[in-house]
Amino acid sequence: MKTPTPSALSPLTFGLLSVLSVSVSALGELSAASFDCARAQSSSAKLICSDPSLSALDEQLAQRYKALRAQLSKEGQSELKASQRLWLKYWPKLCAEQTNQEALSLAAAPCARGRYQARIKELSVQRFEGRPYFQPTLHRAAKTQAPWGDELIMVEQHLSSHWLLDGGLSGAEAELVQRLNQWLKPRADELAWLKNSEAFDMITELSSRESAQLGTKLWRLAVDTGWMGGAHPMSYRYHKWFHLKARRPLLASDLFVKPGWEEGLAKLAYESLKREIPEELYISGPDKLIELVREVKSWDIKAEGLGLYFNNYEVAAYVAGPQSTLIPWVKLKAYLRD
Repeated sequence: MKTPTPSALSPLTFGLLSVLSVSVSALGELSAASFDCARAQSSSAKLICSDPSLSALDEQLAQRYKALRAQLSKEGQSELKASQRLWLKYWPKLCAEQTNQEALSLAAAPCARGRYQARIKELSVQRFEGRPYFQPTLHRAAKTQAPWGDELIMVEQHLSSHWLLDGGLSGAEAELVQRLNQWLKPRADELAWLKNSEAFDMITELSSRESAQLGTKLWRLAVDTGWMGGAHPMSYRYHKWFHLKARRPLLASDLFVKPGWEEGLAKLAYESLKREIPEELYISGPDKLIELVREVKSWDIKAEGLGLYFNNYEVAAYVAGPQSTLIPWVKLKAYLRD
């Protein structure tokens, strides 16, 4: 079964002056319905002052930011502030590009309103499995030289987000949330990419599943990353699993304990792929799959069986895209923990 390439998702305010209690010079020029438009200098500030609906959105965003910040821990407030700084640079750059302008004018107002509305929606605390969370989202608009010539410069949108559980918790629940946040945190190499590259996307999706094989509920974090390769866009997906009963990340040994399970799973995966994509499959045998299938990050645990996800180039050519297959639990019975 072919799996489509994950697509990066695309898409506080100038009113942060009153929210963050910092000077204009500390965050760049801030603007909102609450600030003195007579002092507006930048094109973005002048745009907000010249458009009543945009000015109202700016004030609404400032209020949403303040309400969210009040509900977060110090860690959450720090992540929110870093996210907001990037957003303040992102939307003017993007809207100027979309209206073919070096500086913003009234023609960019529709774009700006769209960015503000999307940001207001982002800045809300929601609940997952009864626990409050929000997603610190990092927006970037990176200028890139077109690959077919020197004359064209494009602005690309890049988005990164991850999950952060937050709220006034204590005792055993607070300890569990701390462990979950450590598990949800991006890897060191991803953090380095986020810090040093404007052209890196990372989108995360959190869900939960009951596992009859493990007798517990599992949390699943699907992580999609994307970047520009030497000749074409690249993407990479992996899964992280958290064993709620054991209060730790899932281990392969939680599911498989019988000798030879890696080889057995690789053989079943190879046979399945050979049936499903005989033309595209370019690996020569199951031994080439052992390193991939033994990794929990390649698993997609489902009620009917163990799904296996393979990224570009792992089992087929780039043009074939990522691949996935499903091994029914009944075929894995000989290797499963009793």
